[in-house]
Amino acid sequence: MHALAYLVLFWAWMAVFRKSKTIKTGFILFLVLLFFGIVLEILQGNMTTYRTADWKDVIANATGLILGLISFRSLYTFLKYRVKDGA
Repeated sequence: MHALAYLVLFWAWMAVFRKSKTIKTGFILFLVLLFFGIVLEILQGNMTTYRTADWKDVIANATGLILGLISFRSLYTFLKYRVKDGA
């Protein structure tokens, strides 16, 4: 579930920055979202009594982000032409 959530999160933010066609944007977004996930894990481990921090969640988040980074261009191109053709 973590990987899927971060995959969709990455796609959503890349759609916001779609005008910036550089790979640098993707890598910066990857790092920002990875940092965000790490901070959330630390906070849930330190600030709540009913949640625990788990490094496996960070690995799952990173997996989703990597898949998002690899697949966004193909997904965006597919959706762009599918909407353009009216399908």
